[in-house]
Amino acid sequence: MRLYAIILAILMLTFSCKMKEHQHETAEYYSCPMHTSVRSNKPGACPVCGMGLIKVKKKSENMEENDSMVTVSNEKQILANIIVDTARVTMIAMQTTLTGKISADENKLTTISSQV
Repeated sequence: MRLYAIILAILMLTFSCKMKEHQHETAEYYSCPMHTSVRSNKPGACPVCGMGLIKVKKKSENMEENDSMVTVSNEKQILANIIVDTARVTMIAMQTTLTGKISADENKLTTISSQV
């Protein structure tokens, strides 16, 4: 009886342990530009908005996975005229010309109607 129990235990262990197949992960996947949570292994259309999925390269293992981080390639930095510099303390000239766009906070705007 003891021999049967040992054989049964060995058989249970051998058949219960399955070798996991290593899935071959590709270095690329397809994602929607508007809905980055949508991912697919093949090209197609986004199920949410219907836009075409674009090819995205997976990040390397040593990079942190941060959804709020935006990375731009060197070629795109040159095309977008992006200049990166180190912050430092310097003297500012008496007159400085800065370009920008000013927009009003619509939450703080009020309208007063006058009666005549």
